[in-house]
Amino acid sequence: MYEDQFELLALTSQSGLRYLSYLPSLWLGRLRGTEGVHFWKADSILCEPLGKDPIYAQVDGEPLARLPVEFKIMPRALKLLVPRNGLPARAKPAANS
Repeated sequence: MYEDQFELLALTSQSGLRYLSYLPSLWLGRLRGTEGVHFWKADSILCEPLGKDPIYAQVDGEPLARLPVEFKIMPRALKLLVPRNGLPARAKPAANS
């Protein structure tokens, strides 16, 4: 189900081994309710550095900006046009021979 909110996940451990122990729960879809795992929902997120050192944000691996950065949900900000049959004009199904 799609919602007009971010869903945040925080892990309270700083242990690399503990992070690895979360993987089976993640793969099985049982991360909610796991000790040390917390979820929140929000309409916007403000990311700020904790210290004076510069911290840079990335989005999908691409550089974005130096913190602080605010992310907001923009409902209906993107309009997608999809062909009625669900296939692009150039991607026609192969004919059976």
